[in-house]
Amino acid sequence: MGFVPVSELLEGEDASIEWNLQPGRMLDTERIVVHRGRIAAIARVAGFGRLEIDEYDDLQSAFDTSSVNISSIDSSGAALGSAATSRSKVSRIRTGMEYSQSAQLPAEYQWPAVRIGVNKPELVSRAADRVQTGTPREAAWAQEADRALRDGLGLAALRKFGQDMQPWGEVAVQAGYSYLAGAAVGSPEFRLPMLCAYGFMTAARAALVVQRAGWSQLLDKRASFWPAAAQIDRALAAATMAQSVRLVKYHK
Repeated sequence: MGFVPVSELLEGEDASIEWNLQPGRMLDTERIVVHRGRIAAIARVAGFGRLEIDEYDDLQSAFDTSSVNISSIDSSGAALGSAATSRSKVSRIRTGMEYSQSAQLPAEYQWPAVRIGVNKPELVSRAADRVQTGTPREAAWAQEADRALRDGLGLAALRKFGQDMQPWGEVAVQAGYSYLAGAAVGSPEFRLPMLCAYGFMTAARAALVVQRAGWSQLLDKRASFWPAAAQIDRALAAATMAQSVRLVKYHK
């Protein structure tokens, strides 16, 4: 799956991605294209299930010029002074995720639904700044949407890792396995204990899944070099992928 017009995604034909981020009415949606395959690949690596990309209304960044200092007044009555300006920045993305509460399975067997919201007024404001420098309107919108989406996917991947790390038992598992893995790099005698720990933890969690949901659920496990629910390798890989590829662009 390569780049497709954003209008095609807005029609809601994709089962894994729900796209509700609307370009402005004056923009040609056929010239704004989205790489559906790359988005789906990043979501899969991160461990997302259904992905929803939508918009929300919030504040936008603005310049503050309230700090004005008058130093003197000349003979004609004109005031001389200086003004300090500052730009107040606001967030342009927010993320959320929803795990299945009914399955009661370890997190590495669940694929949560993830929502990435884009601050629409902030996106429009930043795109307008690009238009003032000569960038075509569709290109400006695509560049800002691409930046927001890439940041949102990377942030969601890292937040998912943090969410999976919350139970104290998970913290202990991560600490113990991290120690063994680190020691095994320089000391061969630690490699066998590391492999045994990996096998024991993987088998124990698989047995829990079979007990609660049956053998068929074993196929839902997210593959990882890490035996625990919080899979740092997948989180970092997804975040790196999101920052390395273009997801939205202007098609001339």
